[in-house]
Amino acid sequence: MSVPVPPAEARAFARTLADDLPWTLLDALQRGDARRDDLSAATGQPVTIISRALEQLAALGIVTSRASDADPAHVYYQLRVDQIRTLSQQLLIALHPTLILAEPVPSAPLTLARRPRVLFLCTENSARSQLAEGLLRQISRGMVEAASAGTQPGTVHPLVVELLGDVGQDLRAKHVDRFQGQPFDYVVTVCDRARETCPSFPGAERQAHWSIPDPAAAEPEAQRRAFTRTVTELSQRIRSLLIFIEREQRAAAMEVTR
Repeated sequence: MSVPVPPAEARAFARTLADDLPWTLLDALQRGDARRDDLSAATGQPVTIISRALEQLAALGIVTSRASDADPAHVYYQLRVDQIRTLSQQLLIALHPTLILAEPVPSAPLTLARRPRVLFLCTENSARSQLAEGLLRQISRGMVEAASAGTQPGTVHPLVVELLGDVGQDLRAKHVDRFQGQPFDYVVTVCDRARETCPSFPGAERQAHWSIPDPAAAEPEAQRRAFTRTVTELSQRIRSLLIFIEREQRAAAMEVTR
């Protein structure tokens, strides 16, 4: 019996990942959204070479991009995990039908050796960062200490209060200065203005950026849909972050026992 030929996109996916640079870029982007100059600095490759590799990945739908809210001349690149999964599945099915990837199963409770601390930053601490804080607290079942703040605090959006309900957090906008000097395992900027205003946070063991549109900027009649999309995207990203945190703690524990 002959082996079926995978779709052209899946074959292009396999050819692209045969080179080291695309692998390196995917590894960098799974840690957070980045601009071309960020990726150039991380890989040591010129921006022109990075741009060509990103074009390849974008053509496959693996990577998408959006202009910065702070400066449209800056473009942030981010992974599309759903497309990576689809192409990987097509390749595996072509090799043998029993290799089909299983559907995601509900995540098991976190097994963390210690309670990590995560701080989400945006400009006003009125929507995205507040949602991220509440969602992390819910999804981790309190196993992660979550906080949020803004570089220019405003007023928390009513839809945030409605969507989060009672998650045990202070739904008032807080200034980032409140957390200066405190250690965090992760500091995540969830808006482009905060990322470019606060590119580094003293005390952050790791820092990442998620380029997420402001749902409060949508037209009034579309705001509820925009907030729902934001909750969906943040939930997906938070689940990925928790996987990283759990793996890092396991790796650290193994190093201690060696």
